[in-house]
Amino acid sequence: MSLDENKSVSRRFIEQLWNRKDLFELGDLVTDGYTLHVGGGTFAGLDQMHGIAQQWFEPYPDIHAEVLLQVAEGDFVADHILFTGHHTGSPSHPGLFRARGLPPIPVSGRAFEFTQTQVSRFENGRMAETWEDFDRVRLWMQLGVGLTVPAQ
Repeated sequence: MSLDENKSVSRRFIEQLWNRKDLFELGDLVTDGYTLHVGGGTFAGLDQMHGIAQQWFEPYPDIHAEVLLQVAEGDFVADHILFTGHHTGSPSHPGLFRARGLPPIPVSGRAFEFTQTQVSRFENGRMAETWEDFDRVRLWMQLGVGLTVPAQ
């Protein structure tokens, strides 16, 4: 597949997932063995991807993604994405950080915006693997989470 075709698939994936919240159409855009790497965890398959997405949709029902920059080379596409929305749904959990003792974030009603960079590897025109890194500290600060540094 061409670089432009891979970039188009990546944009469609972001639009379908975050803006349309239509998780069932993602199967056409990813391989059967699609793997997501985020927050120190690895998640295989669309079932796990659906679970992660729901963890975002419940606290942030109006979350919206806009691709700010997209670069492709070889079998890889990198997207720099701006997320916006409001924390009006359920309490937000800190994902894998919950295991490190962080409690759920109470519903704040506050607006947020943060960026994420993701790099996806393609096989035959479909996303096979994605690595995500997002600015969780910026998100948490906007939601009123007090971040403290432990005493030395």
